[in-house]
Amino acid sequence: MSQQDIRQAILEYQRKNNLPDYTMCDLVCMNESQWDRFVHGPGFDLTTFQQIMFIIQTETPLPD
Repeated sequence: MSQQDIRQAILEYQRKNNLPDYTMCDLVCMNESQWDRFVHGPGFDLTTFQQIMFIIQTETPLPD
């Protein structure tokens, strides 16, 4: 699975569920500055822990 696919899936989940940025930060265990870099910039990917936290918190699988 590519990091770009993961980024798109997570941002789609946020849009679909109309969640604010601070809620997404809580879901993936990061601060708002990190979230902004994740959303807008290449080169900032979620760690394995953050990916697992997203899956656990949302009960949503990430793409393969």
